[in-house]
Amino acid sequence: MIKYIFLLLILLVSCAHAPVQPETTPAGIPRETLKWRSALLRDVRYYWGVERSPAVFFGQLHQESRWRETARSSVGASGLGQFMPGTAAMMQRGYNQEFKELCREAGGCPLDGRWAIRATVLFDRDLWRQFSFTSVEKERFAFALMGYNAGSGWVRRERANAPDSTAWFSSTETVCLRAERFCAETRNY
Repeated sequence: MIKYIFLLLILLVSCAHAPVQPETTPAGIPRETLKWRSALLRDVRYYWGVERSPAVFFGQLHQESRWRETARSSVGASGLGQFMPGTAAMMQRGYNQEFKELCREAGGCPLDGRWAIRATVLFDRDLWRQFSFTSVEKERFAFALMGYNAGSGWVRRERANAPDSTAWFSSTETVCLRAERFCAETRNY
């Protein structure tokens, strides 16, 4: 009996460390996420720490590109993270060391999935740090994601005109200084 328990234990331990690539994914989750899963998990853990849930980042990249590396928007954003050319170049300049093994182009490499994932994770971290005025975790992430979608300048302007500039729902949800369609896009984001 002990022999069988020992063998079962060895089997369980060895299976726990084996990478599993499921044949199917849960409903609504694109198969393409499997291709980028380990890269995203690695970057989130490295740049944010192991306690940070990667769920927001998975959702963000899904919203941005539906996990298509070659996605392009009508306004010029491209790649998994939908970076505008100016933002991609800014990220490449600001994080040259983090990108040197991935890309050496001055304008960044937003169509390279690894580059786009790392740039998204780092850009989110920068935005997170900018919006430290609120200690509510979900609101702080909401402000950071709004900054990613709309630009942090718009977040600051609209927040400055809000009745309570520390709360997500009284600022970004109710104040719109841009065309309404852009505000609606950001609220839905």
